[in-house]
Amino acid sequence: MDPLSRLPVECLEQILRCIADMAVAKSRPTLFALCRVSRHISKVAAPFLYKDPFHLLEIKGYLARRLLATLLAGIPVAQLHPVLRLDMDLVFSPDLDFDTGTVAPFHPFSPHCINHIRFLRHFNVGTYTFLEYVDGGMQPKEYTPAELDYIHGQEFLNMYLLERKDATCLRDPQSDEHLLLYYPNVLYREVTWTLAEPIFEQLKSLSFPLSDIRRYIQMVDRLIRLERVKVYLDMVFDCECCDDIDDNNTLQQARRQRKKESFQDLVRFVKEHTKHVPSCLKTVTTPCSGFWDFISQSCPREVEYEIYAMLPLQYVPMEISVNNWWKVKAHLETIDLGRIRNINFDWAVQEKKDFERLGQGPANTTISATTAVRPTL
Repeated sequence: MDPLSRLPVECLEQILRCIADMAVAKSRPTLFALCRVSRHISKVAAPFLYKDPFHLLEIKGYLARRLLATLLAGIPVAQLHPVLRLDMDLVFSPDLDFDTGTVAPFHPFSPHCINHIRFLRHFNVGTYTFLEYVDGGMQPKEYTPAELDYIHGQEFLNMYLLERKDATCLRDPQSDEHLLLYYPNVLYREVTWTLAEPIFEQLKSLSFPLSDIRRYIQMVDRLIRLERVKVYLDMVFDCECCDDIDDNNTLQQARRQRKKESFQDLVRFVKEHTKHVPSCLKTVTTPCSGFWDFISQSCPREVEYEIYAMLPLQYVPMEISVNNWWKVKAHLETIDLGRIRNINFDWAVQEKKDFERLGQGPANTTISATTAVRPTL
């Protein structure tokens, strides 16, 4: 028996906790190597390795896809969406080597297949996972003949027309570029749902696309430990090209309506979660997904404000400015204004100068918090 295996589990867990807190470049290969020492060590080390595995991978799409294939190995193939079966090639799923990036094939239903998802506490797959296809940079995916047949087939086209017809840019409406851009979007959506849904009760943080938010609303009562949510904006709401071409404004009107409904659903998700599990959800962020390379999307400020007002106060400002005013306003009644040391608004500074220039007496050099109410959402 190796020396580590002789240690009590409690001592071994303390050692592994220290390793997990190290820099990713050291903790990832160390934890992976320990999982291969013995069954006893692996049983204790695996939860540390798979607790937040995509953080350990940093930003490396090709490694993340291999890890996803390893996690999907525990899911029956019949339950997988067609795009996952095509992209992940799960007839023989790869076993990811965190250290070297190499893979060793094994059959998903072999006795050696481990249900790794039971260890996950944070499921945050970056959208770059299906956009980055070389180590250290982005390069268009080279689709296999089987994938191209599916992308140009009627099933995928119907899916696109139902969910993403608003994404078609009027600059080139006949191009199949939109279908190719939509494919990684579907991959991301389906792999996230397939792996996260069975373990909703244990997740503390989760990332998913806005286009799929209604599925998550239906399951919000199962997300009892969720503290952080990242909702990627993967839908096309604004396109400058279409502003110049869409004479009747028909497409843009449809986009604006979809935008309104989608962000209403986002607010509803947060409201439902805070109702079921008060004070559990701490942060909600809405980055652009990057799936549609011709436009960047952003969350309306009024929606950010409404969501932030429903979450527990996490922000203790030392300064109030135009940049953070909306956060202060959301919790104005509970923020300790006594901690504010500086109030910096350009309009207030200009107002002070105008008062002095007009000879209406010296303006106060200290701007009180009660006067800093001009910025509105």
